[in-house]
Amino acid sequence: MNEQWVREGFEHYYVVPKTDGEVYEEQVLLSHMITGLLPCELRRTEDEEAYYFHLVSADLYIDQIGKLDARNFFMDLITVIEKAEEHLLNPDHFILTPRHVYVFDGKPALCYVPGNGSDITEQLREFVQSCIDRLDYRNRSQVTFFYELHNRLRKSPVSLDGLKQFITPEPVMNEMEQELPGTKEFMQEESFKRKRKKNSRMQVCSAMLYIPLLFSAAYFAARAWNEGMTYPNLRGIVIGGFLIALNTGCLWAGVKNSRKTIEKPEKAEEQPADETVLMCDETALLVWEKGPVLRLLGAEHTEVELNSAEFTAGRQEEGVDLFLPQPGVSRRHFQIVTEGGGYILRDLGSKNGTFLNGEKVWKETELKSGDIIKAGTEEFEFMV
Repeated sequence: MNEQWVREGFEHYYVVPKTDGEVYEEQVLLSHMITGLLPCELRRTEDEEAYYFHLVSADLYIDQIGKLDARNFFMDLITVIEKAEEHLLNPDHFILTPRHVYVFDGKPALCYVPGNGSDITEQLREFVQSCIDRLDYRNRSQVTFFYELHNRLRKSPVSLDGLKQFITPEPVMNEMEQELPGTKEFMQEESFKRKRKKNSRMQVCSAMLYIPLLFSAAYFAARAWNEGMTYPNLRGIVIGGFLIALNTGCLWAGVKNSRKTIEKPEKAEEQPADETVLMCDETALLVWEKGPVLRLLGAEHTEVELNSAEFTAGRQEEGVDLFLPQPGVSRRHFQIVTEGGGYILRDLGSKNGTFLNGEKVWKETELKSGDIIKAGTEEFEFMV
């Protein structure tokens, strides 16, 4: 790609000759519809047409790497690429190199050149590698982030959604829960012990009150025996009996409440994974029968069940059964149709084509177990 940097007075431009790219891409680029792309204009000379990207007061990210939060910057960078995809721009046409990724007001400012560029994942990996070479290794958190991101980009497949989930920090746990795993259960146990101890103390106090109450009632009863049932003696006997009855009721309520409310709950028994159901005095084990699946080659335990009579795969996030955000995949790429007990592979007019066992699919083709389907950079094994 023939490129140059031009200075005109106080203005700086990154200049790239125009190629025979998509007209729609050019219109989106020149209308400045996407925040995060460098302002661009198309200039015509006698010899050629060229895109002039206005650098304004933007600085190269590689020169500001120690001043910016890397996690937030890369989150914003991926967001810009996703917005471009929403406007039907090809993410592979971004130019992500240390000389082309700029920063404006702390946010990424990127170059999008219709018809140029290469695989966006590979560009990101090489760009992160360039950043690693410029890191200040005294900043341990930044070094850790870049190395983890680089390792993530080396794995296949890598999607923009997967990168966003990786970059987005996990929610901060409660400080006590973070420092002491199981603190919640410990606090519940302590609360139970405190309630039980408090209730025991109240029951002991109620029981001890019986001694003075009984003594008081006996005293007035003895006076009534010796002196007769005078008003003071009668009043002492009635009040003593009332207090004894009240104390008895409180003690009984405490014991009853203790049994109901602060009894330690037992853990529910875990249900077995497989459940045996008795029907007509016979034991039947319910087993889920697995249907046809697509197994992603090069990845362990990555299988997708064909749960639809017309199973559709493509790059658009809605309206498909299998979301494939990888380069070279069309919005609706291919379809597997269940027909007469068999399975048919159908290409949906994809730009780069669908391949079955290495041959391009031109018409509906019957699938057999073990066939290899390729869409863009992804390969799947069809298994029945």
